[in-house]
Amino acid sequence: MEHASINPSLASILDQSNRAGRKLSVTNSKQREQAIGAMATAIRTAAQDILEANTLDLEASRE
Repeated sequence: MEHASINPSLASILDQSNRAGRKLSVTNSKQREQAIGAMATAIRTAAQDILEANTLDLEASRE
């Protein structure tokens, strides 16, 4: 997948997500449930940081 026209760090994240998705697609249901649970925990743990970053993005878009 080519991401030449986007931010290099975003391209890296997209590539990592793509690879993780391919790995997840060949796991059994217990492994997928564990992975999804870990992702949910990570999102809950980082919720405040995510909300703050979203607020900064919104403010920047208004400028």
